[in-house]
Amino acid sequence: MSFSHCKDIVVNSVKITVPRNNPSTDNIHATSSTNISITSSTIGVGNDCVSIGPGTTKISVVNVTNLLTLAVSGALKERNVRGVTRKNCTINGTQKSGRVKTWLGSLPSMAVNMTFQCIVLITVSNPIAIDQEYCPNHTCLNYKPSRVKLRNIHFSNIKGIYRSKSAVPRVQFQSGL
Repeated sequence: MSFSHCKDIVVNSVKITVPRNNPSTDNIHATSSTNISITSSTIGVGNDCVSIGPGTTKISVVNVTNLLTLAVSGALKERNVRGVTRKNCTINGTQKSGRVKTWLGSLPSMAVNMTFQCIVLITVSNPIAIDQEYCPNHTCLNYKPSRVKLRNIHFSNIKGIYRSKSAVPRVQFQSGL
């Protein structure tokens, strides 16, 4: 399910599944869109449960259960992303529950006002990941630092069982940002 240049979208009470052998699937993807609400749904298998692309504002993910996906992820590289809320969700068997990733060599932009709260985790590898050196499969030709500025990103009341040795978030910031 993909939304590009959309406004005022409601996704409610849906169940999305993808075959396990499909390694890179964004179950719901939004780019250059505003006012998207995803509620009371189950999203399972694939790569990103909800991926948030450049130019997206005011997206909320509330009361959503994720199975075997990367939960909410944003790969930011060119336009601002503002107002992302994820709350009252259950994450089961995922690699990460909340991830913000910015591309190497990105244009100047911002990711602001992102909130992840009241999340229940069941066997999650890394509960939180912020990666400002994102480069899938180490194939990036441009190794210049990300120029995306992160501001007002909050994680609160995240509880559950982690598969990693530490619940401390994996944060990989490029120096000088």
